[in-house]
Amino acid sequence: MINNLKWAFIAITIFFFPALVFGDDFGNALEFDGSNDYVDCGQSDEANLTGSLTIEAWIKPYTKNSNLTIVANSSAGLNNSGYALHVNTWNNTDGKIGFETNNGDPIVTEDSVVEFDKWQHLAVTASGVTATVYINGEAKKVIGSVNLTSTTNNLIIGAMPGPSYYYKGQIEELRIWSVIRSQEEINDNMCQTLNGNESGLVAYYQFDETGSSTNLPDMSVNNNNGTLKNMDSILWQSSNIEEEDVCIPDLPIVSTMDVIYIGSIAAKAIGNISNLSKSNPIQHGFCWDTDTNPTIADNKSEEGPVSAIGTFSTYITTLSPSTKYYIRAYATNNTGTSYASEITFTTNELKKVSVPSLTKCGVVLLTIILMSIGILYHRRLSICINE
Repeated sequence: MINNLKWAFIAITIFFFPALVFGDDFGNALEFDGSNDYVDCGQSDEANLTGSLTIEAWIKPYTKNSNLTIVANSSAGLNNSGYALHVNTWNNTDGKIGFETNNGDPIVTEDSVVEFDKWQHLAVTASGVTATVYINGEAKKVIGSVNLTSTTNNLIIGAMPGPSYYYKGQIEELRIWSVIRSQEEINDNMCQTLNGNESGLVAYYQFDETGSSTNLPDMSVNNNNGTLKNMDSILWQSSNIEEEDVCIPDLPIVSTMDVIYIGSIAAKAIGNISNLSKSNPIQHGFCWDTDTNPTIADNKSEEGPVSAIGTFSTYITTLSPSTKYYIRAYATNNTGTSYASEITFTTNELKKVSVPSLTKCGVVLLTIILMSIGILYHRRLSICINE
């Protein structure tokens, strides 16, 4: 008989991490009638910018033969202090973006860049005498110059102070920054909602109110809250911006969640697909290597096509003992392959099992815990060993 057999038990705690999301649910937008609707946000010192600025908004303008003012603290006229961002040039439906400051040479896009009756993301950055206009993250050619000066006017959404030049259409996710946002930052965040405490964010309006609410909260730390004016019928509408083509990624969004049941030659990897992209993945799984940034050219698993978001996992059984590995999830569609961030794990040492001396033959119940694949394995063996 085998005497003094000792068993070691290993407890493993499993940690799950939330999946990354591309394209948040934006909730509601506010519709303006183009006649006399606007939102008065009061006199905002924080948004009274004279140095650098960035203004972002999702807009869905309706056709109207006039300037459609998105946001302004400058009254009508080319030589007034403050700023005004609008669609269309004077008495036109040309779909150009205009950005007026205190000079006679406002910023205007060279070409028509706005589509009416359709959601699009607009951003303008300005510093010194120059400005850049972005539509859906793409820079557009502009003419004109900038001269940002201080104003005592209230900050108005949907009209110029006065008010005048009313916006007709819907507005969602309006953000005003006191810094220049890079093209990369604009692209990375235009399909995401913000926390409200981001550095340089001076005003942030999500337009997520419902029912007959006449308040528009500023979700930044500055509380430049707005009040709806002349809106006989409050039109808070679902925007569904997250379904816009620009907010659907070309490649799938994947994340590497955890590696568990780590043994000497095997482990279980867990990943997640949070967005299928414009075309469903035709293959997904994990790739791993002993060097950083593994790709599908290295070791990989293949879990097949995907038609729904969610978690997935696989057992990796070709590992070496006492080795550090880098692993990350991947997903491939007709456009290419996307990779999640990598995580690391180290396999256990392969330990030898010492069998005590036996004085006679016997039958032994051998119980093995295969931690590498999480299975309790039993086998009856006939053993005969001389002393």
